[in-house]
Amino acid sequence: FRRNSTLKATVWTVPSAPTSSGIRALKTLRAWGLETDEALFLAGAPKGPMLEKIRPHIYFDDQMFHVEGAVEMGAIAAH
Repeated sequence: FRRNSTLKATVWTVPSAPTSSGIRALKTLRAWGLETDEALFLAGAPKGPMLEKIRPHIYFDDQMFHVEGAVEMGAIAAH
């Protein structure tokens, strides 16, 4: 079931094999009991334009390079 929440969760993947990576990430989140509002499979596309469009309250990435870039754009970001 879904609880009322003001939190919007977006998951996106950028690897060149987006289908398997994205599906694996979504299955893991669901196994943990977490739901997402949307999922984006960018297949190697730059993250900057999506950050500008979505304007997340906080952005997480597994690479410091992307975290630093998000901070330069004014986002709160964490590794």
